[in-house]
Amino acid sequence: MKRLALTWIVLLPLLLAACAGAEGKAEEMIGNAQFEEAQGNYSHATQLYQRVLDRYPDTKAAHTAQERLQALEKLRD
Repeated sequence: MKRLALTWIVLLPLLLAACAGAEGKAEEMIGNAQFEEAQGNYSHATQLYQRVLDRYPDTKAAHTAQERLQALEKLRD
């Protein structure tokens, strides 16, 4: 039992750090996509938003990426 508890004590912070790292990377990519969008580079912004969805689907940034992709799609119509 002590061994199991010790394993969790060691692994839990690593797992949490990995999740935080993914969120940070996703947010950085969102920032880049928003910059490209503001510059009128809609094609590149779309690629970056899609990459966030593909690489980091379980992040808050993925929700933002989905919203922006929908908005950019409306601009094309």
